[in-house]
Amino acid sequence: MIHEKNHLNKPGGRADKGAKSNSPAAMFEKVLRAFEIGDLTFADLQATLKRQLADGAAPDELLKILRRRELIEPLPEYAHEEILGVLEAKMQASTARDGTAAPAAAPIPEPSAAEQHAAPTVIRMPSPDADSDETAISRLIQALAADWDPEPAVGTGAAAAATALDSEYKAMRVALSERDDDLVALRAEHARVLGLLEARARSAAQLEGDLHGLAAELEATRNALQLQQSKTREIDDALNKRIADEEAARARSEDVAVRSEQALRSAEIYQMELNALHESVAARDSVIDEARRLLAERDAALDQMRRALAERDAQVAALHESLAARDAALDQMRRALAERDAQVAALHESLAARDAALDQTRRALAERDAQMAALQQEHAQMAPTIESRAQSAAKLQADLLAAQTRGAALEADLAAARTALAAEQGKSRQLDGALAEKNALNGKTLSLQHSLDERNTQLAALKQEHSKISAAFMARAKTLESELQGARRRIDTLSSELKKSRDSAAAPAAQRAAAESPRPAVAAASAPAPASTPAPALEAKGGVEIAEFAPPPRARRWTRATIVRAMGACAVVAAVAIGVWIFAHHAPSTKVSEVSAAPVPAPAPGAVIRDCPTCPAFTVLPAGRFKQGSAESSSSASIKPLHWVAISQPFAMSTNAVTMAEFGAFIAATGRDMQGCDTYDGQWKHQQGNDWRNPGFEQTGAHPVTCASWSDAKAYAQWLSAKTGHGYRLPSASEWEYAARAGGSAVQPWSTNGSDACLNANVADISAARRYPGWVAFACNDGYVYTAPVGSFKASAFGLNDMLGNVLQWTEDCWSANYVGAPVDGSARRDGNCAEHELRGGSWFSSPDYVRADYRNHFAADYRASSVGIRLVRDIAP
Repeated sequence: MIHEKNHLNKPGGRADKGAKSNSPAAMFEKVLRAFEIGDLTFADLQATLKRQLADGAAPDELLKILRRRELIEPLPEYAHEEILGVLEAKMQASTARDGTAAPAAAPIPEPSAAEQHAAPTVIRMPSPDADSDETAISRLIQALAADWDPEPAVGTGAAAAATALDSEYKAMRVALSERDDDLVALRAEHARVLGLLEARARSAAQLEGDLHGLAAELEATRNALQLQQSKTREIDDALNKRIADEEAARARSEDVAVRSEQALRSAEIYQMELNALHESVAARDSVIDEARRLLAERDAALDQMRRALAERDAQVAALHESLAARDAALDQMRRALAERDAQVAALHESLAARDAALDQTRRALAERDAQMAALQQEHAQMAPTIESRAQSAAKLQADLLAAQTRGAALEADLAAARTALAAEQGKSRQLDGALAEKNALNGKTLSLQHSLDERNTQLAALKQEHSKISAAFMARAKTLESELQGARRRIDTLSSELKKSRDSAAAPAAQRAAAESPRPAVAAASAPAPASTPAPALEAKGGVEIAEFAPPPRARRWTRATIVRAMGACAVVAAVAIGVWIFAHHAPSTKVSEVSAAPVPAPAPGAVIRDCPTCPAFTVLPAGRFKQGSAESSSSASIKPLHWVAISQPFAMSTNAVTMAEFGAFIAATGRDMQGCDTYDGQWKHQQGNDWRNPGFEQTGAHPVTCASWSDAKAYAQWLSAKTGHGYRLPSASEWEYAARAGGSAVQPWSTNGSDACLNANVADISAARRYPGWVAFACNDGYVYTAPVGSFKASAFGLNDMLGNVLQWTEDCWSANYVGAPVDGSARRDGNCAEHELRGGSWFSSPDYVRADYRNHFAADYRASSVGIRLVRDIAP
């Protein structure tokens, strides 16, 4: 059955019509197709892949081809993981070589004799991916021979040793290849023998069934024969009785003669019937004898088959013993290689010690040279003591010669150790592949650890930033509090000054009133002023005139408007400070206003929401927790490890996949260009003339929209959000799986054999298999080859339709190879490859293995196909 992975020839999910058939990518795709149909063995596939990589094929292009072929025909898991590991290791090695390593073809300079004595020889090791390259190995051996030959005179021996090492390495590779071929042949023979054994066992079971049937038939024949024999005995008894009666009657009376003759005739008739019965019994006996003969022949054939099975069992046991012996030999070789590794490590340590001793000797020689120079200066300055200095110099010269002799001996030991190290390294290259795999695993572990460290660093930075913001907020709150206190103090000062000003202004006015009239002060204050008296100053505020007395000279003029403005500003500052203090201390306001609107209750789980006539309907899902992924050993590594995910808040998911009619409103409003789509007509091809209106088959407004990329789905969600004022988005992968499991742990809402799958989902079924022979399909018929109208099948326990099948559905998550480091709060994952995004649910094209709640797929953000659609989430305010 065809698996929905990227099945196209153009990078990024497009068909490259101009690609040449002899390109490495096309050749690799042909090789994969040949392996899938059985025309090529896995060993040949590996050899072809390595040869293409050695010839310069780009591993990232081959990796894209491998991912695309998953949609056409998935490889066995062991083959997919092996090929994926080789390509990823090649990509990592290429990245490391391009970034830091020197060019492999650069010539290695020959050190001079002075450099050989002045510094230790540097051993140049090849990159990990050069272990499979014969040319690189030969260059390495030549370089080692050139670097480790301290004397040019012995270069011929080093070259001979390098040639011997090269020959030994090739012989070991040939031997290992032969062993691998033998092992593959033994496994094939073992599988064939097991098949023969199973066929013989079925034949033996059939023979036993036939024997049981013949035994039952024989038992029935025996029962019938016994019944006939009992009837014959009864007839014989009756006949004898009648004959006796007839003879007695003949003796007693002649009248009975006629009856006797009748009785004789009856006896003759009975005798004839008896003879017929005897003949029938004889015929049954012959049938029984024939059945016994057939049973004897069947028993002989069964014994012969059992002997053949015993011989086959012996052969299988011998094969098992041979395999066990081969495994033991391989284990012994591994132990020998481990011992060689230990010896290599010991040699490395010995070389390090020798290098340290050589460095120490060289430092001693340098010190002696310095001493010689000092002695020569002293000899020039101190002629009278030249003899004693000469003796000291002679002694130092002797020590120098002895040190040089020891240095030469150390150099010889170092050369011998390096030669031994070269031999051990030549023998240990067989394990370089395993070491490369281990390094790749270590690299992945380090990458994961690095990602975790980055997350921890980001978390620490966020915490530090939060602390800074909190500290700044608290400082601002304290500043506002101090400003509030200052404002209060200023208000008190202004109030006291206002009181003093009013008192000082009231006293002169009272004195003038008393001087002008003898009437009481109250009456004078209330009487109208005469025309000749100047009117007091007036100030308008809000349409009301407020009389103010003229202040005395040098008195500060505080009007009521000024006081009101000051008090208003102070009140605003006080309100802001109080609000800031409340927010900083997380104290919820118990009374915002005297009259506040009642909060709108959140919709209950199971409620259906539709924000506009052309908007999709959404079903509210409850909060909860579930186990995401799988812990089964047979499960893919992409859905491991199994982990708990908690959905803390209810959310609404579209009841159906977005339909053609609903998506058409978005296109009509925005005019978005969505030309080009991958369609299926026996194989997947990119068709520039197809789009969401014409995906290659007939659809109505009630069908799910297809040929929509991740970018198209994001744009649609943003348009809906702007139109309705509510938050629409793509679901996270955790939210989607939580909704698909619908509160349970099963990954499929149908029986194990899949016979009732067509009641629940639109999948690859019998009708699709008739349309496209060769599909691996469910043993049922849902009535649709391509998409079905939404809601045509049984809804889930959450009330959602078509969570599995019909169309694949985009999620927000960036693609990651597994669940290591995945969020556990239901949020989308954003630390993976964000050029590709995760899809869920399977489609009308999906075979049984890929219509599961835990199945994961991924495509580029701009990928469009007639099996990919949209399902959205609407946020609900808590």
